[in-house]
Amino acid sequence: MLAATGQDVVHIDASGTKTVIYDGDPGTGRPRVSEGVDGFVVTHAGQSQVYDASGSKKANVALAATDYVRLVPGSLGTFWSRTGSADPENPRVLQGRIVNELGAVTAQFTAKDLAHSRVSKSHVVWATRSTVTKTSLAGAKVWSKATPVHRLEIDDNARFWIANRSGDTRVVELFDNASTLGSSSFEAPIWNLAIAPQGQYAAANSRGVARLFKAGKTFAQIQLGEAFPVSLGVSDGGYVLLGLQRRK
Repeated sequence: MLAATGQDVVHIDASGTKTVIYDGDPGTGRPRVSEGVDGFVVTHAGQSQVYDASGSKKANVALAATDYVRLVPGSLGTFWSRTGSADPENPRVLQGRIVNELGAVTAQFTAKDLAHSRVSKSHVVWATRSTVTKTSLAGAKVWSKATPVHRLEIDDNARFWIANRSGDTRVVELFDNASTLGSSSFEAPIWNLAIAPQGQYAAANSRGVARLFKAGKTFAQIQLGEAFPVSLGVSDGGYVLLGLQRRK
């Protein structure tokens, strides 16, 4: 596996041996790893540099100041959100681009006002303030749904997804592509969302409670007590992993 700190990337083998494969510093940008990707990306000074799992640089893409990239699982390609403004206070995404492992643009599509995106091996699921759209990595739209979301997470196949609503961030909704499977209202705004790799299980938590969903319906509930929930994960077996922090 690969793990990133604020400056470095470490390779950890099956025996637990750790090897630093990227030794950065505060002036070279923060490295980012992604689940399902045998590599990492470093963005700094208008450049997005992609490295493989050995730390060798494979691609370099010139970016505008407000552009950003996400690694594509199963490859060293990237999804590039291209903006039309150089003003970091008012970025506006206009276009999505798919970049291959050599740094060449292989597909592009209109993505005006994209605010959130998640990438699978074959698709991008992205949201504006009012809609969610699924687009193939070849640039073709699969579906679009009128749903205002505050945040979303997708499964490995970009089929099942979970989101909480913008406007009322207490409400969680679960979907199978463009079809709604179910929803759940919490007592307070949602802090974290998670979905299992195959999508049958998903989870969400507020400050005080975590809920596990199966096939879109509430399956279990966990009271969190005095601990602060800082992270959330869920497995294909329906196990929930909560990262908690105490006041003291």
